Amino acid sequence: MNIALAEWVKRGGSLIILGSDEDELDKADYFWWHKLGYDSPVKHLLAQFNKTKTRKEKWKFGNGTVIRKKMSPRDFAGSAMVSEFYLPVIEWAIKSSHIKGGFKTPGNFCMKRGNIIIAHSEKKKISRKGKFIDIFNTKLPVINEINLKPGESGLYKDISEILKHGKAPAVLHSTLRLVSQEYKNGELKFVVKGPEETPAAVRLFPGSKILTAITAVNSKGEKVKVEIKKDKETILLRFPNSPDGVTLMVK
Repeated sequence: MNIALAEWVKRGGSLIILGSDEDELDKADYFWWHKLGYDSPVKHLLAQFNKTKTRKEKWKFGNGTVIRKKMSPRDFAGSAMVSEFYLPVIEWAIKSSHIKGGFKTPGNFCMKRGNIIIAHSEKKKISRKGKFIDIFNTKLPVINEINLKPGESGLYKDISEILKHGKAPAVLHSTLRLVSQEYKNGELKFVVKGPEETPAAVRLFPGSKILTAITAVNSKGEKVKVEIKKDKETILLRFPNSPDGVTLMVK
């Protein structure tokens, strides 16, 4: 990972390195950085820039730039440190990367990674249309629009594409760990695991098919009761979790 970071900086990225050079973990010799001859993972990272003993706080590396501060990220819990140090450093990094528009403070943030959306409204409301699962809601509802007022946060899964173009049945989202799923010969089979004595919720996409039956068994082969609620485009399943897994067969 450190080598990849260095290559990214060389191509033009701006990297901020915080924290101590010292190893805060056990001094045992079985960590990868010890095996490579470094006192800490930070020192291994700095070595990629040939800066293991430098006192400089900024330097160029290839087409990119590095800023080095030995302060702990824990310090940013204080509002004063955010305005005095953290935001100026971020602004510097953005300017160094020549990002169009520079540093912006829109009053909210809405970040997407894959099909997951993380949103928070600080001063300006957020509104986005589409098809989303509200992950913070235990019923995993499908909503047509994200609306957040100042002070509100949300975690969503964007399912617009699968609802529009999908044909095969699939698990859209689960409140527990989805171990596996397979659709074959008109049957969707999937295995989920979760803490005992807690409820599970699974939002299903039936695709172009019609639901005819659902069966569920635990790791001992015992039947598990499943509550089924059909919505316009999706199906919600609710049943008891099991740490050893529950296998569901949807025909």
